[in-house]
Amino acid sequence: MTGHRSYKFGEFRLDSSGRVLTSKGRSVPLAPKLGETLLLLIENAGNIVEKDELLRKIWAGECVEEGSVTRTISLLRNILGRSRSGKEYIVTVPKRGYRFVVEVRAAERSGKGLDKRLMLAVLPFANLSPDPKQEFFSDGLTDEMIMQLGRTNPEKLGVIARTSAMRYKGATKDVTQIGRELGVDYIIEGSARRDRKRVRITAELIRVRDQTQVWADSYERQLQDVVILQSELASAIARAVQVRLTMSTKSQAASERRVNPDAYEACLKARFFWNRRTREDLYRALGFFAQSIEKDPNYAPAFAGLSDTYLVLLDYRYLVPNEALAMATAAAVSALRLDELLVDAHTSLAHAKMHALDWQGSEREFRRAIELGPGYPVAHFYYANLLTALGRHEEGIREALDAVRLDPVSVAAETNLAQKYHTAGWHDEALAAGQKALQIEPNLARPHDDLGRILLEKGNFSEAIAALEKAVSLSNRSARCLSSLGYGYGITAQLDGARDILAELKGMAKTGYVASSDFAIVHAGLGERDQAIDWLERAYEERDSHLPFLNVDPRLRNLRQEPRFEALLKRVGLTS
Repeated sequence: MTGHRSYKFGEFRLDSSGRVLTSKGRSVPLAPKLGETLLLLIENAGNIVEKDELLRKIWAGECVEEGSVTRTISLLRNILGRSRSGKEYIVTVPKRGYRFVVEVRAAERSGKGLDKRLMLAVLPFANLSPDPKQEFFSDGLTDEMIMQLGRTNPEKLGVIARTSAMRYKGATKDVTQIGRELGVDYIIEGSARRDRKRVRITAELIRVRDQTQVWADSYERQLQDVVILQSELASAIARAVQVRLTMSTKSQAASERRVNPDAYEACLKARFFWNRRTREDLYRALGFFAQSIEKDPNYAPAFAGLSDTYLVLLDYRYLVPNEALAMATAAAVSALRLDELLVDAHTSLAHAKMHALDWQGSEREFRRAIELGPGYPVAHFYYANLLTALGRHEEGIREALDAVRLDPVSVAAETNLAQKYHTAGWHDEALAAGQKALQIEPNLARPHDDLGRILLEKGNFSEAIAALEKAVSLSNRSARCLSSLGYGYGITAQLDGARDILAELKGMAKTGYVASSDFAIVHAGLGERDQAIDWLERAYEERDSHLPFLNVDPRLRNLRQEPRFEALLKRVGLTS
């Protein structure tokens, strides 16, 4: 069926035009192939859809194997679960194909109460202050508005994440084009002007479909009242889109606490540098978060930001892991002691617990973070990593898809999704996600590194090596990218190249931290299993950031039958 009709089955509804699956008012993200497969099965409910027909219609013109169909059906079953009567929605017909067996009803969309959540994007607030150095303030205000709006009724209002929104800073595109690219119903545009100790904020809410201004207002306050101002602004916008706020009294009280203006400003500056992610900027962020805490020791967001920064230093291998992990954990605990409802602090603590190999504690904190802030993409992003590390690939892919839905033009979210597909062995899907990440940002090292690793698994060796060499060049020869290239050289019998990279990594280790897993990966590519495991045992002692992924990294596959490697997995807690 076409047009504005949709399909109802069990507790689900599938939009036949937007491929949007909803359940109990919540959106369930579907990758394109999943949505297309489900739609084809539903349109033929009760009848057998042959495997050949699925390959012909869903993967037309693509060179794929039958296993792609099997994996897609498996993930759909995982998403749908069982009907109220206890039966599966999709059954396998041996040697033929699949049948959708639950009753399907077609229904018109009413136009009132949409079946999917309203989606909203906060575009970067313009800096109208006389001093251009106040850019950090308008950027920080954008971040805070996204966070505030994300804490409104998350079952009805989804807010696009900061990473995607900031790509439109200074853009000349019109509202319709931006709305289409982000897939949103409403857009907020605004400006901030700061003069001495006062701040003036103006904002307008625009409906994308007809570019109508739904609401506009301006606010002026003393700077120390800016946190209260943000809460007022978020409430006004939410009322304008007819979404009832559901923040708890305790959460509102925390968000409306007056903050020392110097502490607030230092925290904004810290987040400004944190978002840039270079080694130098991350260390600058640490300094500003420390200043914020010194000015106001009870300001929870500064502690949460401090934890986030140490965790990025850990993940990017810019700091010795044990040191980074201890500092990140302490800061997250301090943030939660001051504000138990702070979503990013729960996420940071969960992330830290994952690297501390506290699997149950990590999952508990991730679930709490998502319960408090289902619209916070970072929680879904890192929860996907935990689930994948534990071998729960389909669940990990679902969380990674959630992160992409909330942050649709984020190269980090898209590369994370590519990695989850890759680790699960879904190479065609991984390749598609990796190529999309490159379209978003072709000049970053990470997408090229991911693409090279995916192509190695597919056996496209010459293309893979070219991508890995490109990653090394763009990363200024980072150890992480060098290890991927060294592995690629090893498995393609370019042994001199792999040994040259080992020598380069050893030289780098004389002047700074190089992760032990980087050496292990190159040795694994060379087939030197004992040396690889030697380095991984060192990685265990230093809490190397790659440690959680030992059992799922395809590059370490040839080590998994080694008794020493099996013993290491038990020590890490990944096997019993």
